[in-house]
Order: sequence, then C-alpha cells, then structure tokens
Amino acid sequence: MPGPQNAKKKKRAQQKKHHSRAHLSIAAQKASPDLSSSILVTPSTHDTPYGPPDDPTFILLSNPIIVNHGDGPRVRDMRAFLDSWFAQPAWTADPLCAEFAQHEIFQMLSTVLPEETALCLWYNKSRRFGRVCPACLRPYSLADAPPDAPALLLSEQIISGLCSPVCFFLAASGVPAIAVTLGRMAEDLDDATWELLDRAGPARPVKEEVGAERSVASIGLAMLLKMTRLHDLGLAQLCMPELAFDEDIRLTQTRQDLGK
Repeated sequence: MPGPQNAKKKKRAQQKKHHSRAHLSIAAQKASPDLSSSILVTPSTHDTPYGPPDDPTFILLSNPIIVNHGDGPRVRDMRAFLDSWFAQPAWTADPLCAEFAQHEIFQMLSTVLPEETALCLWYNKSRRFGRVCPACLRPYSLADAPPDAPALLLSEQIISGLCSPVCFFLAASGVPAIAVTLGRMAEDLDDATWELLDRAGPARPVKEEVGAERSVASIGLAMLLKMTRLHDLGLAQLCMPELAFDEDIRLTQTRQDLGK
C-alpha cells in the first residue's frame, strides 16, 4: 500500500534518472567534434544552371542566333547565322550563285549597303532555297511557299528575299512609286520607273549622325530594291563603271529602237 515513504523513493529515482541523462548529453557533446568550423563552403562561380560563362552551352543560350517574340522566328545576328548550321550551303551547281557566294562579292555589297542588309542580300543571292528577309530578318525557304502563292510575290522572294508584301512596301516606303517593281526585273520596267529607282542612293553615308540608323536602314532597303532588279546587282557598274555606262547606252538605244 503506497505511503509517504514510497512517494519519496519514487521522487528520488526520477531525479537520479534525469541527472544521469543530462550527464550523458554533456559527455556526448564533449566527445563529438565541432564540424561547423571545419566545413569549407566554396562560393559558386556562376549563377546559372548551364555551367560557367565560358561553357559553349551557356554562350549559345545567352546569345541565341534566332529569337521568337511571338511573331515568328527572327535572325538576331546575321554573321553568327551564316556560321551556323541554320544557314543553307551555297548553291555551287549554279554558276551565278557560285559567283555570288564569293566573299569579295559581300565586300563590294558592303560598300553601298549597311552590313546587315549586305549580308542578307549576299546570302539570298547565293542560295537555292534559303532566304532571310532583309526587312524583318525572318529566315524561310522558297520550298515552303504554298501552291497558291501569288506569282509576283514568289518572284520577289527569289529576286530580293523580301518575304511578304508588307516587307516589300516597307522597303519601298522611301520612294513609294517604286512599288510597281514588285516581282519584276529590269527588262520588265520602263524608263520612268528606273528614274524613280535612281533616287535611291548608297546607304552608307560618310558620317552617320546619332539617331539616323533607321534612316540609313530605310535607304539601304530602297537601294536593295534597285540593285536586285539587275541580274548582276549592278556590281559591274561598281567595278567597271566605264563598261556599265556603255551597256546603259546600248540598252537605251535598244529600247528606243523597239519603241519606233
């Protein structure tokens, strides 16, 4: 039967048990080493999951060649595009495309056109199907054209690479009257239209002012419209102006003879 003496014994046993547990806890803490002071935390050298900044994957993802902001793919860097697998190889089976594929042709184009426009034109004239629109920088293929595509639009894509009527009229915005050149080459144009095309001068002024980039690009597209009406892009006039002048006289005389 429990009494005062049994209650005292039970209380002393509980105190002894608690004291023993506290003693063991202190002993364990003394025996275990402090690992927090021996762990070395190495700071991360990069904040991305793709690897260090010099990793090829990181570089490619940080500077994409083609971007899409919801309105279709657009080439962000033409030089990088030409060096990538996105670009179609030059069509060397065609003599004219093989001639246009030479780097010297691009150098001549860059003397009268902004670099980006010159690269687009150089690519478009040296590939069989691959195109990059000089106005909106949309990469596409002539083989993707629907069967019911307007003949003049398809012809313009072959001639200049301008992908749509919107881009064509954007290129012609500087001289709206030259819109009649859509899908047409030099032999299909009259003298009055050529006089309008002659208003599009070189798009690389000696001194470009701040804020004039849009104006230079607009002039470059108008100049591209003029150059692409010629089968040789007018490069004969750039390289041998005397021979080109004689050819112009011959063509004018022929037109006059046909008009009689």
